[in-house]
Amino acid sequence: MNSSDKEISMSAFMKMITSEVTNLFSGSDEFTGVSFSMTFNLREISSIDDLSSTEHLFDIRNGNEFGKGVGGFAEIGGLNIALNADYITEKGEWSAGAGGTAAHELGHTGGLIHPSEFDKLPQDDQQWFNPKDPQNVKNFMEWRQVIAKNATQAGYSIDSQDFDKYLNARSRATSGQILSVEQKLEEGELNRQNNFVVRPFPTPSGNPYKRVKIIHKSPRME
Repeated sequence: MNSSDKEISMSAFMKMITSEVTNLFSGSDEFTGVSFSMTFNLREISSIDDLSSTEHLFDIRNGNEFGKGVGGFAEIGGLNIALNADYITEKGEWSAGAGGTAAHELGHTGGLIHPSEFDKLPQDDQQWFNPKDPQNVKNFMEWRQVIAKNATQAGYSIDSQDFDKYLNARSRATSGQILSVEQKLEEGELNRQNNFVVRPFPTPSGNPYKRVKIIHKSPRME
């Protein structure tokens, strides 16, 4: 749903994020023997009243409802996702460096957190991996700010034409992340419905994100 004041080609945007999500949520793990893929169906709605109680919502909102550098936010284990219109072109494409945002926020609704925050996980959560592993350093659930920092430390220039391509080329979900989502679903931790609340949430740099219409009181991530 496009709640913003910006004219966006929704058909093109829906096609783009369908490709993005199905790609990043598909893969296999030779070590565990786990293979996984996603069937992802989208439809455009004009009002939240058109949404069923079991459907996720991607809501494109005006940029002034987000903090600086925030492409989107979602509730952990919830159904609702807000996307920043400033990071979406009128043609329905991501602006520079924002690739993977829809899949990232969808991951939060599945209970996934940023790899750089894995120290907060309970010991039995299967989504853990070494976030500094070269194969996972650009995992789709990592903060863009962290990926950018790691990229500059690896020698990429902020002004380089390849830098945005580097940020957009996210690595896929691991089998552990998929198994973690499955476990949380079985334990009733996902697909929760709650009322809207508003409160600030700190960014990695310590600046508060401006939060508008957060769906429930459980932890939220961007």
